Amino acid sequence: MSGTDAPGILIVVPSLPKWLSDFNILSSALAEAGYDVEMLYPRANGRADSGWDSARIIAASEAGLHPAIRRRRIPFMRNGGRLRVRHLLFTAMQAMKDAAAGNRLFILWSAFPALMFGPWLRLFNRPCLYLITGLGMQFSDRLRGSLRHRTARATYRFLFSGPQAMVIVHNREDRQYLIDETGIDPGRVIVTGGCGVDPESLPFRSAVRVNEVPVILVPSRLLRDKGIMEASEASAMLSARGVAHRMLFTSNPVAGRGDALTQEELDRAAAPPGVEFTGFCDDLADLYAQADLVCIPSWYREGLQTAILEAASAGCPLVACDNVGARDFLRPGVDAVVVPPRQPVALADALESVIRDSARAEEMRRSAYAHFLSGFTQKHMLKITLEVLSRLGIDGMVRDEGARDPSLRTAG
Repeated sequence: MSGTDAPGILIVVPSLPKWLSDFNILSSALAEAGYDVEMLYPRANGRADSGWDSARIIAASEAGLHPAIRRRRIPFMRNGGRLRVRHLLFTAMQAMKDAAAGNRLFILWSAFPALMFGPWLRLFNRPCLYLITGLGMQFSDRLRGSLRHRTARATYRFLFSGPQAMVIVHNREDRQYLIDETGIDPGRVIVTGGCGVDPESLPFRSAVRVNEVPVILVPSRLLRDKGIMEASEASAMLSARGVAHRMLFTSNPVAGRGDALTQEELDRAAAPPGVEFTGFCDDLADLYAQADLVCIPSWYREGLQTAILEAASAGCPLVACDNVGARDFLRPGVDAVVVPPRQPVALADALESVIRDSARAEEMRRSAYAHFLSGFTQKHMLKITLEVLSRLGIDGMVRDEGARDPSLRTAG
């Protein structure tokens, strides 16, 4: 429990709705323990079709926060088009003021909060937990060696060298990558099994097949490296082979990003007869319950794709690409069919094999579910995160529940 001299906790996130989906259990636990928790997050980007970044979804997320948590919006807009310099300057000045304030611990989730707030925290020597839950586009193979990559690497090197910095990543490969690229002390980089998923929110279903015409769910953002075009091509191949199916994509077009699919690309992706775009959906539970299998065609520099854990929890057979993050959970041929990225033919073959072989699909989904329960739920994530926070001064929070494989903590 916290005392009168306990630090306040300032959590800075790039998206409040996504925080609520992935980490609400963490901020709620801190608030329930009596800590003074404040949340900073971007305002709505003004686009009616912007999904997680819309005013409606942000307002609903504000209502979903623990009532004791204070909240404050920053002017930065996620996926709002071109960045405005005045918004960045205002956010940077606010970051300096927050860093200069008194007894406080910071939790910075993702790259933008780390880049805007981290330098000030390093200069003022404030305790900070960096949640680097995916290295993202700036560390992709495509941008390696670019100015953007070099700048991000140098900034992370500076931030993580602070004596009061701890880092959480979501897979072993990212941990080793940051150690090699930034020189951070290996003991200060901890791995959790993704954000985790609550198994009660996505209960394991009894039947492996749900529909007469199989439904393939692709729960991915509409970004180029998420493999959307390749999945669409695979669907076209399945239709040409006479394999009846429906392939559902569940996101909205993304604005303000260079790696977002263009409208022309989205039109091409929607052309095959089996493909449907459902648009943004803030709760996929019903879609998982009605999906016969889940396809994760991404080669984006992920942490550990939450969609993989959601599918495992819901009991959906999985087809995925061999990718950073996925390799920390999926055992090829045991938990899922795993294929090389950027290979539509291989993806189509894998999807067809799962559709046609129900016995194999049943074995894989049950194996993935057991693996998920062994160390990848939200309670597992919470326990390890609280252990890390205890090293930064947040005491008396670690719970006994949810012990997990210790190799996921720091081992490379």
